[in-house]
Amino acid sequence: MYTLITGGTGFIGKRLIKKLSAEGRQIKCLVREKSDTSIIDFPDVKFVIGDVKDPVSVKLALEDVDVIYHLAARAHPSLIKPYKHYEEVNVLGTRNILDTAISSEGIKKIVLMSSIAATGPSRDGKLLNENSPLKPITNYGISKVEVEKIASEYHKKYSLPIVVIRPPMVYGIGDKDWVGFFKMIKEASVSGKSLPIPGSHENLFDFCFVDNLVEGLIGAEKSEKTIGQTYFLSDGRPYKISEILSEITKSLNTGYPKKFWPKWWTMTLSTILEGIGYVFRFDPPLARRDVKWMTSNYWVCDCTKAKKDFRYNPKISLEEGIRRTLDWAQKQGLV
Repeated sequence: MYTLITGGTGFIGKRLIKKLSAEGRQIKCLVREKSDTSIIDFPDVKFVIGDVKDPVSVKLALEDVDVIYHLAARAHPSLIKPYKHYEEVNVLGTRNILDTAISSEGIKKIVLMSSIAATGPSRDGKLLNENSPLKPITNYGISKVEVEKIASEYHKKYSLPIVVIRPPMVYGIGDKDWVGFFKMIKEASVSGKSLPIPGSHENLFDFCFVDNLVEGLIGAEKSEKTIGQTYFLSDGRPYKISEILSEITKSLNTGYPKKFWPKWWTMTLSTILEGIGYVFRFDPPLARRDVKWMTSNYWVCDCTKAKKDFRYNPKISLEEGIRRTLDWAQKQGLV
């Protein structure tokens, strides 16, 4: 039997394929026709051309499958993209997967990827947990709430063995989204220019190295306790912004940045940029929510439940995760 992965050509999906292939799994990937499958360097992976939005190709992909990792999604929270942009892939795509799974024999586990965006940020500075109310602040987050509602509905109504995973910000080998952040820190450290990260840097932020997340996904899949449950997965604890900056500059062999933008200026600029973005329909490079995570305990979560239920034990430290990520980025000529 096969393990099916949607979103296999994505950043997290590629690392998941690598780990499952090392376990000797037979793997299928549902990929769109325009996807670059050459980036998955595992000859035994079977590709099914299709789309989660297409029930016919989903049905074909689920043949001879007993485990499903549903990672495919439209991510990147936007201030201007409408809910429909996320709904057609995240919500309807999930429903297509689960509708097909109902009539598929032998499905042992379905691992659905949600996000910390479903709860929205912490309102009181305390760590979010699985009992925190769902108060998303973006259309992306709203779509993930709907994904979780569908998962709960199908588990209760059809006894589908579903587990939902909520990661925070994920970084690591193969991820280009954070490369700009690393480059910005390097340039500020070397040139002495002010770094646009305001605040005291003593606030907390949850980061998750991709291989820690992959270990957690597989652990959640293999445990019987996780059926019908939802879990936060992170590096095991939130980090101070100063810790993250220290580890990045240590790996870059540069000094810790000496100058930072003041909070009042950063918030003022982000407000102006948001206004311009709304008028001219583009996502600004800096938004007020960015200032909030840089200056308060905003995106923070507690993964105690995962540690208790299936012994989740993130092994890659912040120091090691950043070192591996920067080594990869430097070899790619990105930093």
